Amino acid sequence: MYSQLLKRFNSRVATKCREITVVKRFTQEELDQFSTLTADYNPIHSTETSITERKVHGAFLNAIVAGIIGSQIPGPGTIVLSQKFKFPNACRVDKAVNITVRLVNERKIALVEYECKQDEELVFIGEAKLLIKQ
Repeated sequence: MYSQLLKRFNSRVATKCREITVVKRFTQEELDQFSTLTADYNPIHSTETSITERKVHGAFLNAIVAGIIGSQIPGPGTIVLSQKFKFPNACRVDKAVNITVRLVNERKIALVEYECKQDEELVFIGEAKLLIKQ
């Protein structure tokens, strides 16, 4: 499936295992902006729900991970070929989230693993297969 894309795309092999962790605190204003951008007005993301029950959009968590993949590890030119992920627990608004992305292989189709933790509890975990542009 990826062989045709590999032929058309000038790819490189990742050189070593790398990892980055960033800390993000999602504000209600950011959730409101994300709701507007995505037209996801589910009340679990809004002030209609109490602060203790309010949840960060799963797609918002994935977007932050995608930003790290595309700008830092592996970096610019990276194409996401596929992803597998799950949300084992809810991510709460206005609480710090540790987001870790790990480049774990050196193949032409690279693999990253990622996880997001809030209060040491997994809220998002997954992996992505990537084509890394030279």
